[in-house]
Amino acid sequence: MYHTAPSIKGLFDAQGKMSKKFDVVYEDKIDALSKGCNSHQDYIWRYETGSAQVKNSVRGKASMSVYMVCNFNQEDKADEIVKAKFAPIYNSFIGKGKLISWGWMSHIIGGEYRKLATMTAENYEDLFVARAGILKKLFEDEEDTSGKDFSDICGSHQDYLWDIKIESS
Repeated sequence: MYHTAPSIKGLFDAQGKMSKKFDVVYEDKIDALSKGCNSHQDYIWRYETGSAQVKNSVRGKASMSVYMVCNFNQEDKADEIVKAKFAPIYNSFIGKGKLISWGWMSHIIGGEYRKLATMTAENYEDLFVARAGILKKLFEDEEDTSGKDFSDICGSHQDYLWDIKIESS
């Protein structure tokens, strides 16, 4: 589950309003979500760059999140690489039968993951074909060291696939 807002204050205000509504609906009962999901980890992310669709909350039904452990002292360099070198490649994979959206976020609050890359598509086949094409393009120019430089900064990651079930704005 995730929420988005234009500011941290807006995020907390919205969560407060949602909590009050849940309290009215469920009163003192334990709801199914709390019963089935009894632990979680909170993160707050800041949008750095991505496709226009991410800013407009247009996403596909199949999603991939890549949570990255990065060198804290070189995160700005990772952002520069993504914006200058990776973004044009990701954007070239937006379209029918490809990605619907992609995004690059920075950690504000949370655990060990410092950066988050997201991609969505209409289905997992489109997602994986686009991902393979992106990875190929990122590393095809042997003289361009940006892929290696990025991997040196953000060397460890966890991949997750998500089925987008319910979405609202």
